[in-house]
Amino acid sequence: MQQYGRNIVWGTAGVGNILKGICENFSETKAVEETDELDGVGDFAAHILYNERAELSWTSKLLGGGQIPIIGGESGCLITVDGYTNVLLQSVTETGGNNQPRKLQLSATSYPDLLAPIGGASAELRAVAIPASAGAMIFPKGYVFFGTPDVKLSWGMIQSYQLTQQVKHNPQSEDGKIRLVVVNGYEITCELEVLMFSDQAIPKIGDPLVLDTAPTLFQKNNYIKSARKTATLNEGAIYAVTSRWTPVLDKAA
Repeated sequence: MQQYGRNIVWGTAGVGNILKGICENFSETKAVEETDELDGVGDFAAHILYNERAELSWTSKLLGGGQIPIIGGESGCLITVDGYTNVLLQSVTETGGNNQPRKLQLSATSYPDLLAPIGGASAELRAVAIPASAGAMIFPKGYVFFGTPDVKLSWGMIQSYQLTQQVKHNPQSEDGKIRLVVVNGYEITCELEVLMFSDQAIPKIGDPLVLDTAPTLFQKNNYIKSARKTATLNEGAIYAVTSRWTPVLDKAA
């Protein structure tokens, strides 16, 4: 595309295809901490910038194949992104719905000043390479994951779901540079909207959410933390259920 004779950057093709997906949007934010030092009369004596980092995020439609990243526990959260160093995932969210394509949203931070190369990433994560130049798009040669066929519930038909993994980053700095990042607090939440087959009681808070089939990472202990029922004339009853799983409690048990 041209505007007034000047070339502009158009689309997201240059960002690359994540996990055999079509990148819908990309965001990069250069971030620092800032402190103002004042002199004896209250005027500015210096501005101090420290703890530099790059905050990244993407959203992609999923195509056939690919491996959803698992960011918590022993598998680590390191991924490879061309042009950045020491990139750690903070959250991975997979969404899907009735008559809707499945999407993947990733949030990560690049810490350029870590003291040493970091490891501990799983093979699945190391396979998540985001090239600076993607070349030809995979779509339409591939196929798009559509709807919710691989997530089933015995007491209703899933209309939409959202599966989110997240961890906390606790940066530790020295001389104004982030030298170490402690990652903890791994948890997974699952949000469902379910069209009920028959009138049933709202699921109880604290009960486990049992799925007939689900991603492997959510077949462990979890508990329902919120549940809501809505009904509309000439339409089915919809149950909205949110559950939470903290894997560290499984290990403690």
